[in-house]
Amino acid sequence: MRAVVDPGRLGLSVKGVVPLGVDKLKVTVTSEDQKEKLTRELRSHNFELREDRPRTRSLMVRIHRVDRTIPQEDVARMAFEQNPWVRELFKDLSEWKEEFIPSFRKGKRELDDVIWVTRVTSRVRDELLKRTFIFIGFDVCTISDFIDITQCRKCLGFGHPESKCRGQTVCSTCAGSHEAKACTAGNGIKVCHNFKSQGLKQINHSPCGLDCPVYMKVWRREMRAVGPL
Repeated sequence: MRAVVDPGRLGLSVKGVVPLGVDKLKVTVTSEDQKEKLTRELRSHNFELREDRPRTRSLMVRIHRVDRTIPQEDVARMAFEQNPWVRELFKDLSEWKEEFIPSFRKGKRELDDVIWVTRVTSRVRDELLKRTFIFIGFDVCTISDFIDITQCRKCLGFGHPESKCRGQTVCSTCAGSHEAKACTAGNGIKVCHNFKSQGLKQINHSPCGLDCPVYMKVWRREMRAVGPL
């Protein structure tokens, strides 16, 4: 795409270019007019195009440092009983449970505490993030947004899981055409396929985390989809 599209000539303000696979890119511009210009230009060069429609997403937060022994069904109840502000907002426990729903937990097995990823409404998320913590059991549990980035473990693109990937296998260590577990590169230096495939410099980082500018761009896009407080 970079070889055939001149953003300056078209008057484009490109907000982002994100790889979705070996031969797929997501390009974001700032207006409908610019989108139409870019669409015409790409079609004239026989690019296959698909419009990305806005998605709706559930609001999720992480509840950190929750005692591992607390059952899932008790997390919401204890939060309701131990935090006066919750009881001020909600008339009873059943109403609170409709807007605060512990969904699954994360964390290392050897630790005594876990992170509960919890589905919440907008007003509950706002309150939790403003207060930054909630009391559950004998712990002060901190709060953060939960952003689930879907990155393919096969092609390292974004927006689809490995089970639905049509791309080629790429190594997350050296960017070669093999699985990471079969990698023989022994120098310990990471090579980011998503940077390398776009001809960008500074490729020596992992493609699978916030150290990667492409990954960070996707993360910021997901954060904007959730919205600010």
